[in-house]
Amino acid sequence: MAPEENYERATTDRQKLVDALGTYPRMGACSVGILILREDGWAELKPSYERGEVTTRQFVFEGDTLKLNAEAYGGYIRAEVLDPQFKPYEGFSVEECDPVYSDDPKQIWHTVRWNGSSDVRSLWNKPVRVVFHLHQASLYAFQFEYTDE
Repeated sequence: MAPEENYERATTDRQKLVDALGTYPRMGACSVGILILREDGWAELKPSYERGEVTTRQFVFEGDTLKLNAEAYGGYIRAEVLDPQFKPYEGFSVEECDPVYSDDPKQIWHTVRWNGSSDVRSLWNKPVRVVFHLHQASLYAFQFEYTDE
């Protein structure tokens, strides 16, 4: 199948999904979205108007570093880690997060750092939510992993 046919098919499929689900009412600066994706697929989370936020569900992780698969060339991403009451854990607020960006458009994996440190071991076994603040950048995936840094 030619690339143009793939694009047209994807556009048609996306429009059918939007028509079936309807749209959500806008509530000020908030909106709700849904993503349906096949198990082996990738999704690009990209803000519509240069800036946006993505909040995860609550979870517990293993690892000592947060890694992002993102396109941050020409923009940046900041992350904050929230407790169950939606308050940032000490040392992990968006203001303390170093902007994640790249001067190389081919770089896709990035390490998140707060005040220069990527160590998130103090959050082990704690319920967390991660909020990603996107500024002209796209997020594809994230993972917590063990590193030797």
